[in-house]
Amino acid sequence: MGSAGTVVRLPVGSVGIDRSATIAPQAAELSSLGYRFAIRNVGLPGGSTNGVLTASEAQTILGAGLALGLYQTYRNTGVTAAQGLTDGEFIAEQAQSFGFPIGQGMALWCDLEGTFDVPAETLIQYLTNWTVAVTNLGYVPGLYNGPQSLLSASQVGALPFKAFWQAASLVPAVPDGYQMYQLNPANTMVAGINVDVDVVQQDFGGGWPTFWQG
Repeated sequence: MGSAGTVVRLPVGSVGIDRSATIAPQAAELSSLGYRFAIRNVGLPGGSTNGVLTASEAQTILGAGLALGLYQTYRNTGVTAAQGLTDGEFIAEQAQSFGFPIGQGMALWCDLEGTFDVPAETLIQYLTNWTVAVTNLGYVPGLYNGPQSLLSASQVGALPFKAFWQAASLVPAVPDGYQMYQLNPANTMVAGINVDVDVVQQDFGGGWPTFWQG
């Protein structure tokens, strides 16, 4: 599928949702309720395809007037430096296949959360290589900072991501601040489905999160 539409930065205060399962049947209602964007999951290479975004759903979401973002679900097993490249390439290649514009500042999000059984240095290498792969394929690497067992606030803040997204859970601040935050509590019932609600803001450097808009 070729790229169509544009990359947008929605106004500060714009409200959207993220979800690990399809929202295709609810996309039009979400838009009518005032939600401006949806961030959907692509999964991991070789992992379950249950609930992951499809090209058809992407077009339904865009057609409903919602801007679209993409995240990759967390990995807390099999974490290696090489896997970081593989996982980053996977989300970027999925984005390309859906038609997400390339080289226009479109952010792709890495989900960091969970309990890890590797040294902190290994997780840092994994995440760093994830950013390299995403950048090399024409996208901007963003990090969803969720509750996790291994990295300190300073280590998270030093990672080479260009944008940060704050989980609804209690997570530490990062030096550049967050471009988006989840509202607490998570798993809110909207349009008959459980979603996490997110709000756009500027980070301390003046950065906004980016979305694909049809």
